[in-house]
Amino acid sequence: MSATMKMKPTNVLIIQSDEHSRTKIGCYGDASAITPNIDALAASGTLFENAYCNNPICVPSRSSMIVGTYAHRYGFWDNGHPYEGTPRSLGHVLTEQGHRVTTIGKLHYRGIEYDLGLPDQRIPLHVRDGVGDLLGSARVPGFGKKKKRKTFEGAEVGESDYTRYDEAITREALQFLENETGEGTEPWVLYLGYVCPHFPFTVPQKYYDMYEGVTLPEPIAYAEDERPMHPVLEYIRKHLHMTDVPIEAVRNTIRHYYALATYLDDQVGQVMGKLREMGLDENTRVIYTSDHGDMMGDHALFYKGLMYEGSVGVPLIMSGPGVEAGKRVKTPVSLVDLYPTLLDCTQTKDTIGHPIDGRSLFEFMEKEEYDRVAFADYHAGGPPTDEYMIRKGSHKLVYYPGYESQLFDLDKDPKELHDVAADPAYAAVLADLLKELYKICDPNKLFAECRRAQLELIQQNGGMREVLLGENYVNYSPAPKV
Repeated sequence: MSATMKMKPTNVLIIQSDEHSRTKIGCYGDASAITPNIDALAASGTLFENAYCNNPICVPSRSSMIVGTYAHRYGFWDNGHPYEGTPRSLGHVLTEQGHRVTTIGKLHYRGIEYDLGLPDQRIPLHVRDGVGDLLGSARVPGFGKKKKRKTFEGAEVGESDYTRYDEAITREALQFLENETGEGTEPWVLYLGYVCPHFPFTVPQKYYDMYEGVTLPEPIAYAEDERPMHPVLEYIRKHLHMTDVPIEAVRNTIRHYYALATYLDDQVGQVMGKLREMGLDENTRVIYTSDHGDMMGDHALFYKGLMYEGSVGVPLIMSGPGVEAGKRVKTPVSLVDLYPTLLDCTQTKDTIGHPIDGRSLFEFMEKEEYDRVAFADYHAGGPPTDEYMIRKGSHKLVYYPGYESQLFDLDKDPKELHDVAADPAYAAVLADLLKELYKICDPNKLFAECRRAQLELIQQNGGMREVLLGENYVNYSPAPKV
């Protein structure tokens, strides 16, 4: 971790979307994606090509990010185990040292009544009823998930609570920049938590029409004779009732997803325009990222909760004073790196009180470390076991306790079409990545620890029958009324 590198402190604007895969952004190489404002941010700053979330599902990803450690270290197992103030967060550290921290939009922690270190939360979205998704903790195959398929196949044109919510976030952000910043105000950290392009796949007509005549990429390896038939992946398809989604429905939803990403990009553009209008761009560092991605049919898989690049890979872009323009960094990084990065941006002393798994992004801007390890894990509904990812250099290990691992050479195979785990030529690589995994955790012991915690949560909420048959299904967290 950085020892708070010496640099000029600035304001910080963090823009975090929800479920925006970096595989579907113009500056990350997708020529079909209409994302001019995010692309402009990348052109004016530094883009991290190999950025990852540390858990490819909303709650543990965000909980991990705010405390700077991998999700399993403090039991952020799934969408029913959110951050509720312990351990101390980045917010605690910043506010205790005099920084003004304001959040607008989605946070997805336990609730506003908890001491999260975030005293100024505006229109926050937290887990539903302070409880979240108990079915994700139950991990019983298939329960409630037919609604997921209906959501995927029900993509439509129009407005949703999520698009209205994002518009409200933008309005609040513009008012903040207009009225609560500028000369004479204390340095600030502003976090904007947008919910698009997360489903529901309902997009305003304007953005849907922008993709008329645009040739969008076909989902990777979707056909039955192309898709990977690893038993964990096939189990997930059956769990979601999505083994046989017609390709026409997939293409339709892909178009809506791209359009929602463009809608989100428009929100980013409005905020960046106001930042420039107020003359704040010269004294504000801006970070754009997302909490995880979405498979969108690649490998005949859907939504998140997977270790393929479309799900676990996230955009990560930084711009502003001291950040080189037009630079691209190949070092594997992840969302836990944001904690030390924000300490550097604000020149704040680290007083969090627990070990941090991240390192400042400024270190990798100065010197590449392509063989650095990035880590992610997943413990919620879908697979019959847990999932772990180790990315080191060009190689990525996906480890499933009780099942065969997957191994990909991403430099040679960026679409992850060829699993080389059984290839003798990669035996040394496989052994090295397994060693790196066990440096971080014992995945088999962790699986048992996780299941104990999840079953305890189920018992606290009436037992398995009550959870499965009650009103516990959360297709997506409802937005606040705005």
